[in-house]
This record gives sequence, C-alpha cells and structure tokens, in this order.
Amino acid sequence: MTVGGNYNSTNSPQNQLLAVPEFRPWQEISISKKIGTSWQFQFRYRLDERFVHNNDKIQLLDGYRFNLRHRLRVQFQQEIKKISDTKSLALKLSNEVMLYYGNVSHTFDQNRFYVSLDYRVNRNWSVETGYLNLLQWRSPVDYYERHVFRVTLNHRIDLRKSKEE
Repeated sequence: MTVGGNYNSTNSPQNQLLAVPEFRPWQEISISKKIGTSWQFQFRYRLDERFVHNNDKIQLLDGYRFNLRHRLRVQFQQEIKKISDTKSLALKLSNEVMLYYGNVSHTFDQNRFYVSLDYRVNRNWSVETGYLNLLQWRSPVDYYERHVFRVTLNHRIDLRKSKEE
C-alpha cells in the first residue's frame, strides 16, 4: 500500500484565466504479475480524497468541496530492449477509469488511455514519453476530450535495507 498527495491548479475549459486549486491526498494498492519473460501486468486501485476550491467558473469562492474518486488502472508493459543490467527500453499500454462516490451528480469522471516508451537510465531513474487520450465528463450531453503528449522523469526510492548490508 502506498500513500501520497498532490496539489493541482487547473484551468477551466470555460475560463482559461481561472486557476482552481485542489488538494488531493490518496492511498493506493498495486499488484504486478510477470507474464512470460518480457510482459508485465499491473493493476492499481487508488482512492483520491479531493478538496477542490469552490468557484463559479468566473472567480474563486470561499471554501472547498470534498468528494471521493475511485481510480482503477490496468497496465501492460513489455521490455523491448535490454541494454544492460540497469538500462532498458519498455513499451507501456494502460487504461484507467475514474469514478466518483458519494453525494455527486454523476458517477463517471474520466477515462485515460495511455501508450508510452520508458527508457530506464539506471536502477533509480527513467524517462517516459507518451500519448494520453483523456475523455472527461462535463455534462450529461458533453464530454471533454484532450490529446496530451507527456514527458515524465521518474525517480524510484527504495527505503528497504540493501542486500549488501
């Protein structure tokens, strides 16, 4: 189990000048299973506690609204090329569905389909570049679709005792 948090400031599609702050603590459970010699299957469940600043799409208002969001992601990863013991190139394919829970007007929030190449530089660092197709609910008759090119620098920290000690 992993815990973490985010601070986001999002511009509304209706008003690009309005930046809406959000505080988001989360908990997640991940399961990984190796398939054959080069494929890996991963499942992640994450629970977001979202504190979004109240707004009327024109300006920020007093207070925050709270909601819970369930995130379910399925991901497949295949190593394309092993360069050395610590360097490799991998293809990742994933789909994530996000659903609201509680006192909300709708359950479906968004779907994210993602494909990327991940270059592992060493045991702790990798660079990932990919395409994200994001489909997000706006109203009962309107969905907002975004096409995102993403570059991510990943740093892995292992706090367990090393095997050499």
